[in-house]
Amino acid sequence: MPQLGNQITNLRSKQLGLLKYAGILIIFVTRQRADSDIVKLAQLSLSRPH
Repeated sequence: MPQLGNQITNLRSKQLGLLKYAGILIIFVTRQRADSDIVKLAQLSLSRPH
């Protein structure tokens, strides 16, 4: 049954591709969130009277 083995390896590589894509997406989103948080903090510290 070489056909089945082929299908399994295809599925595995597809899953790996999806995982990689999801990881990039998560990193991108968290980075954007962190950036906006930093901006908010900077605005807060600037708006505060020293």
